[in-house]
Amino acid sequence: MQQWRTASKLIEEIKREDPNTCLTLYSIRQMLLNKEIQFIKRGRKYLIDKDSLLEYLSTSANKNKNN
Repeated sequence: MQQWRTASKLIEEIKREDPNTCLTLYSIRQMLLNKEIQFIKRGRKYLIDKDSLLEYLSTSANKNKNN
């Protein structure tokens, strides 16, 4: 089941799970604007699927490790 969150709620959840994360609200918003992660827009809100964000970060990290 997909877990759709606003960027601010999503970063709250991630920081709760990993207090030492380097991920920021700004970086999530940049990924949104660059259309690097999946989102849906409802009115003025952008909703991000938590699992797709984590998958994107994981695959991005693996690509950088291989280079």
